[in-house]
Amino acid sequence: MPLARWLGSRLAPRPAREAPPARRPSFRLRVEDLEDRSVPATLDYSATLAGQTTYGIAVDAAGDSYVTTSNSSTHVGAVYKFSPAGTLLASNPSVSAGGAGIALDAAGNVYLHRGAVVTELDPTLQQTLFSVTLPGAGTGSYGGPEGGTSWYGAVAVAGGKIYAVGTARAGLPTTSTAAQPTYPGAATGRANAYLAVIDPSSSASYHLTYCTYLGGAAGLSRGDSASGVAVDAAGVAYLTGSTASSDFPTTSGAFQTVYRAGSTNQYWSAFVTKVDPSQAGAASLVYSTFLGGAGATGYVSRGGAVATGESSPSIAVDGAGSAYVAGSTSAADFPTTAGAFQRTFAPLPAISYPIGHAFVTKFTPTGGGLAYSTFLGGSRMDGAGGIAVDAAGHAWVTGWTRSSDFPTVNPLQPQHAADPVLTKQQAKNTTPSVLGLNSDAFVTELDTTGGGLLFSTYWGGSGDDYGMVIGLDAAGNVFVAGYTPGSYSLTGFVLKIRP
Repeated sequence: MPLARWLGSRLAPRPAREAPPARRPSFRLRVEDLEDRSVPATLDYSATLAGQTTYGIAVDAAGDSYVTTSNSSTHVGAVYKFSPAGTLLASNPSVSAGGAGIALDAAGNVYLHRGAVVTELDPTLQQTLFSVTLPGAGTGSYGGPEGGTSWYGAVAVAGGKIYAVGTARAGLPTTSTAAQPTYPGAATGRANAYLAVIDPSSSASYHLTYCTYLGGAAGLSRGDSASGVAVDAAGVAYLTGSTASSDFPTTSGAFQTVYRAGSTNQYWSAFVTKVDPSQAGAASLVYSTFLGGAGATGYVSRGGAVATGESSPSIAVDGAGSAYVAGSTSAADFPTTAGAFQRTFAPLPAISYPIGHAFVTKFTPTGGGLAYSTFLGGSRMDGAGGIAVDAAGHAWVTGWTRSSDFPTVNPLQPQHAADPVLTKQQAKNTTPSVLGLNSDAFVTELDTTGGGLLFSTYWGGSGDDYGMVIGLDAAGNVFVAGYTPGSYSLTGFVLKIRP
């Protein structure tokens, strides 16, 4: 298609609407600014956190939401508690360096995991009830495996035990029941993933009831990093993350036992691993699989670094034991399933910044197959940051998109607010590859088959906006946290959507 015709179709006049307010340093979209008020979903509130990057979210039985952040200038971590109406109830503005994963128990106690430190706070966020530092843990660059110090980690709580995952090197206090008791990356010095199960009432060393490395030795320039953890009713853990090790441990009968991301062990593949801490040794690996493609066409960002392949930052599990993961892939042959919503990887322009599309994948309970797997995106860069599953088995995903044609259904915000507005002269001199350079956050609900969308919306202003984490309450309300960059700092946002 000739360029002039292409641009004409892309820049056709949109339906008339009220001019948006001038861009402010902190992002805020009000309910009264929404273009379509007849949609079934409702925005209950949107709050901003100046100077903060969001890293974790959890919701208690009363509908209060808890968000962890890191100060964009000082890197000091914080945790905030909001009421169901969005009122700030409590905060702890200096819990440690960096961002933290977060989880809650039935009593409303708050569990944080950042780097090597696992901490329990009371519901007011002011009293520390428990804390332990794991030697060897938290070593990796910004949550990735390249060395340095990792401030981040993921955490879950079940049955009075704390499940912490992240990156580690030498010195991790593994237990005798570990699937991998010795440091796999010793020869290269690269980090590996780990799982630590902590019982605060235990008198064992570091209160550990189970602790294992999870990774390979072949990741030459990168390693392995666990970035998400979920736990089922039986206390079995489900991990996801990224690996550059072709010898990452997989199990017989698992969906994908072969590393497809390249022959040099420098590219990432996602992984999904199910661990039963009540078992010992290799028997504790219920299943372990790669999840990725070989035909990488661009890049994905993971932990502050860039590589081809897959990034899988988030995992959820339903009552039947099926694991759900969401992330980003630059592989056109990433595995998808018949009947999935998007089976084709949309071609991407040749540009210098990281590019890829989001994916959403549901595993069968055995880990031997895919219940569904789909791309999720438009014609520009898209990525998923968080996933949650509701009682009906619908997967809710948040992330970011640079695509003006990202799929929407009953949206709160039907159009990509970050699209550049071009004059006729600019349009004449602009190629399609540079259109849609800014990101909007998105929030999407998939049906139980992965073949359709029940709800999907943009969320953002004229600059970049990123949806990072997502949570649900017992009533099915959806809570999303993310951030928007400013000229000199970042602004976090928290929003609640009532389906």
